[in-house]
Amino acid sequence: MGAQCVLVAGPGGTGCSTYAATLARAYADRGRSVLLLGTDPYDDATSLVDAPADGPLRTADPRDADDADGTMAPLLDMVGLDPRLGAEVARLTEAATVRLLWAIGAERPPGEVVVVDAGPRAVDLVRLAGAVPWILQRLAPAQRGWLTTSRPLLAAALGSRWPGEQVTDQVRAALVHASAAREVLIGEGSTAIVIAGSAPSAKVRRVVAGMALGGAPVNAVVGGPRSGPHDPPRWRTGRGVPDQLGALDDQARTGRLAGISWEHDGADYVWRMPLPGVRFRELRLSMMQDDLVLQTHGHRSVLTMPTALRRCRPVDARLHDGILTVRFSPVRQDEARDQG
Repeated sequence: MGAQCVLVAGPGGTGCSTYAATLARAYADRGRSVLLLGTDPYDDATSLVDAPADGPLRTADPRDADDADGTMAPLLDMVGLDPRLGAEVARLTEAATVRLLWAIGAERPPGEVVVVDAGPRAVDLVRLAGAVPWILQRLAPAQRGWLTTSRPLLAAALGSRWPGEQVTDQVRAALVHASAAREVLIGEGSTAIVIAGSAPSAKVRRVVAGMALGGAPVNAVVGGPRSGPHDPPRWRTGRGVPDQLGALDDQARTGRLAGISWEHDGADYVWRMPLPGVRFRELRLSMMQDDLVLQTHGHRSVLTMPTALRRCRPVDARLHDGILTVRFSPVRQDEARDQG
């Protein structure tokens, strides 16, 4: 049994940290090994629990975040930039989300539950989980021979400062780590809960849409107004957190509601993705080379298509019962694929 991840998200001030801390304690009380993570170890769910070193519940040490601030400096120094730039960049608020993603990607013991208090940064975290491997996959071939051929002026400017294979190896190692983080956070066995509290419905829908667009399996919304027919199920605040563990475990065993999938349909292919809480008129789709670009509620996601679909073009798209369906038809050699 692999690691199970529960991502707790929601607009600010809705009680995400309290919920995540209570959830982590409930899992630990049932004998599960639990790792509780958050973006700010001084002011998130990790500050609300007492986690003895020898207990089943562990939290991130605030000193780990301080140590991580210096990880970027050596890489910048390798390409001739001032290492102090790395220290300043690592202290930015956004860098806390990157550190959290890297902590999630560390090797996990079998059966561990990772509870992530992401709150309003959950959408950015999910977006990073998908975007970082996508970017690193395209950086992995970058070495001096490739750079000299494709970017000769840049190669000449770097000169002897280009670290070559050393950076290539670092990029490949980072790709493995980032892919592991993505699998834990939004892969099979992961679940996501949005804490609505008393936040306006529009804010809650935007969080749900951003999470779903990034591939996170949003399985429930806690509290808030009554949901629409195609939204994730609502868990009322009167239902205690320990009582919700059974539903979370069931979702972890069965995977997300549908997941991204595709199949043959005659000569065409049909590609599907869960998008709860999104209306079709709020959704924009386009193709960018081999990637499908989805935009809604101010969020944007770039999804790499399976190899079989890269010689196809989208001809129809529908959103029904919270599932986006896109039909692809093969491109003839005498016609160009529609990029719009």
